[in-house]
Amino acid sequence: MKPRLILKSTCTIVILISLVGLPAWRFISLLGRAAAAESAQEAPAFPGLPTQEAETVITLPKSAQEKAGIIIAQVTEAFHTREHRAYGTVLPLQSLAEMRKSYAAARAQVENALAKLTVSQKEYARLKALYAQDQNTSLKALQAAEATWRQDKNNLLAAREELQGLEGAARQQWGEVIPSWVFAGSPAFYKLLNRQDFLVQVTLPGGEEISPLPRKVSLQPATGPPLAAQLVSPAPRTDPRIQGLSFFYLVSGKPEKLLAGMNVTALMPAGARIRGFFIPAAAVVWRQGKAVVYVQIGPDRFVVRPFSTETPVKEGYFVTEGLKTGDRLVVQGAQVLLSEESRPRGAKTED
Repeated sequence: MKPRLILKSTCTIVILISLVGLPAWRFISLLGRAAAAESAQEAPAFPGLPTQEAETVITLPKSAQEKAGIIIAQVTEAFHTREHRAYGTVLPLQSLAEMRKSYAAARAQVENALAKLTVSQKEYARLKALYAQDQNTSLKALQAAEATWRQDKNNLLAAREELQGLEGAARQQWGEVIPSWVFAGSPAFYKLLNRQDFLVQVTLPGGEEISPLPRKVSLQPATGPPLAAQLVSPAPRTDPRIQGLSFFYLVSGKPEKLLAGMNVTALMPAGARIRGFFIPAAAVVWRQGKAVVYVQIGPDRFVVRPFSTETPVKEGYFVTEGLKTGDRLVVQGAQVLLSEESRPRGAKTED
């Protein structure tokens, strides 16, 4: 029998002997309290995370540290703005070119109809005045002029309705800002047409909201560096695959490898800056499926610290717990300490 089991058995016997003569309910109550106390002593304060007292200390001589290329850096305070992770799609813009063509044709039709109406209206007014002066023109000519005027008036109304229909359809698809670029033939529209700028529709996961709406976001393509994007306007319709709130963002500067139809990840700042610490990616190792770092607590002593990877940032992670200002973080060579930690107890480290 193991020593611990022997100790437990002995304690149990002593307790039973001392409790002889006690009422049954009192006996059961005391046993329950003893079991709870023993459980509290054995269970860690945070399941899955080692307590400060339970931290495993890894010992590595100075010479072995130098040989392994271990580098230490002091942890300093950092600030971070929480971000929503959203989905982005680079939009094809052929429909904008077609919209511009249709709008120009409809606008020309309105202008032509207005010009014809102006002429026919003057002619009708002239003949009407002549007819009123002792019938200096025929009734037939007056009636024909009136018919032409009314036809031109109806044509103008129809042309204007068609133009308004095109404008309404454009706003239903693209909101207020982008159609205004198209209708005016602005430089912003021609930059899109010439692939100098790109439009990205960014959609939040279904049910999520963000306030205030960020003016700038960071887009991460599948390959290449992150891209800065500027808010254009809310989108009047969502991405049917995601069913969340959507927004249009503009990417400028002919970014490489950004193609129509490409999916990107969008990081949207949300809320005020928070205080915490930055962990560089080079300091991170994976231990039993969890991300950890190593902190030096003495010239040749280190402890492991697990941390949350819920807030990835550029080239590392941002955390608010698990570290403090001044901690000596292993930023290079952490894998050596992981191997050392896995070494059987009593095995000698090679210098």
